[in-house]
Amino acid sequence: MDGTTGTDDTSAFQAAINFLLSKKTVSGNGIGKLYSPKGNYLVNGTLSASTVYGFVFEGDGISATTITRTSDSGNLFSITGYGRVSFRDMFIHHKTTTAYTTWTNVLFNMNGTGGGNHFSLENIETFGFGQVIKYNAASANEDTNFFSKLRCSNFKTFLYARSSQAIIS
Repeated sequence: MDGTTGTDDTSAFQAAINFLLSKKTVSGNGIGKLYSPKGNYLVNGTLSASTVYGFVFEGDGISATTITRTSDSGNLFSITGYGRVSFRDMFIHHKTTTAYTTWTNVLFNMNGTGGGNHFSLENIETFGFGQVIKYNAASANEDTNFFSKLRCSNFKTFLYARSSQAIIS
């Protein structure tokens, strides 16, 4: 995963996430930070994490770190059972030549399992996703989400919430 070769970095990112998940404490807290320096990273698979508490995915800024996806379907990030999860300082781009009406891809597919999940996006810019955020748990209480300096463009749906309790501040 070097952000310069144009090869798919999905496996490298997933390996880094799995490493951090393997280091979490007994209580599941504080798995750490995945830092992506300046570069353009191609990710066409799904990056998945379960039982994630205290995780930060951070770049060098929206003009420096870019995650590019060319797949028109599937999830980019799929996170289940989470708390205190943050994404910071990056541009996440869906690069395609197809019409947006055909896109079924999801940028953040969140499957929380209880109240107070603490999902935050800070200094993030997105472009071109079918759904930007999808809260997919029927019983989740997705009520402590924070977005700061979030810029989204060229999407079909910004927020899909299966539960009526998804609140964004």
